[in-house]
Amino acid sequence: MIEVIKAILIAIGFLVVAYTFSLFLAGCAKSIGDWRKRGCKIKYLCKHEYDIEFVDRSYGEVLLKCRKCGKMKKLKNLSREVVDKLW
Repeated sequence: MIEVIKAILIAIGFLVVAYTFSLFLAGCAKSIGDWRKRGCKIKYLCKHEYDIEFVDRSYGEVLLKCRKCGKMKKLKNLSREVVDKLW
């Protein structure tokens, strides 16, 4: 009889811990999602949307800047036709 009650209490405890852990993970996922929507500053989490910052036609370079996080990206060795299409 005591063993049965002990097994039931262990099962209830396991379910409570699993439910609490799942609520914790769901809360973390929601807070991270909200944080990313407000504009995170961690560059590898950003879904980059680049704007053209600078164009150098003589060297075929274009400097792009993400409007969300500020990450700079340089494209080198582009042909003049491609640079003209971007600009």
